[in-house]
Amino acid sequence: MGKKLPLATALAAGLLLSVCGKSSTTSTAKTTLNLMESDTIATFDQSASTTVPIWDVLNQMDDGLFRSDKNNNPVPALAKKAVKSNGGKRYTFYLKTTKWSNGDDVTAEDFVTA
Repeated sequence: MGKKLPLATALAAGLLLSVCGKSSTTSTAKTTLNLMESDTIATFDQSASTTVPIWDVLNQMDDGLFRSDKNNNPVPALAKKAVKSNGGKRYTFYLKTTKWSNGDDVTAEDFVTA
């Protein structure tokens, strides 16, 4: 009996470790972020949005010509570059080649009313 107890203990420990070990299946964790806002989102039209909570949501959904980096400095987003002229009174934006979710090209005209 003295030799069987250590063997049984070792087998039980091995079984426990194999059951608790890392699974070989791929993780299917959700990648959804839920946010709560204090206002009703009445429109997704940025030109008609008037409150900070709505702007918070819209800014998380859309890219503009520029975005802020971790130091809050502007860096190109949909713009490839911007050229300043006329003493800083005129900016010419060059766009990256980008498509909307429906496959249409993003054009300069899309920014006229945005």
